[in-house]
Amino acid sequence: MRRLRAWVALWDRREHPRALALVRVCMAAVLLWDLLTVVRLDLVVPLFGPLEAGGIGNPLGRKAVPWLYTVLPPTVGGAHLAFGAAVGLTVSLLVGLFTRT
Repeated sequence: MRRLRAWVALWDRREHPRALALVRVCMAAVLLWDLLTVVRLDLVVPLFGPLEAGGIGNPLGRKAVPWLYTVLPPTVGGAHLAFGAAVGLTVSLLVGLFTRT
């Protein structure tokens, strides 16, 4: 029981906001690097587009179509819009916009 109390005492404190911000910034930077690698390898349409647009997934063939494909058209342009939204949201996370949402 004493070890359990010591373990809880070790982790039972408030985290400094700078440490949390550093984790947020680093996570967003890695995610942005990955997204830019997708562009560099020319994989935007294969990864973000449906099968009909040249993608490797078949989200439109599912019983429950994902929300993204009900909003965006299942085309190459729709894949680029989805990718642009992912990059924009990642950049906003990187710079600290809307971090609570």
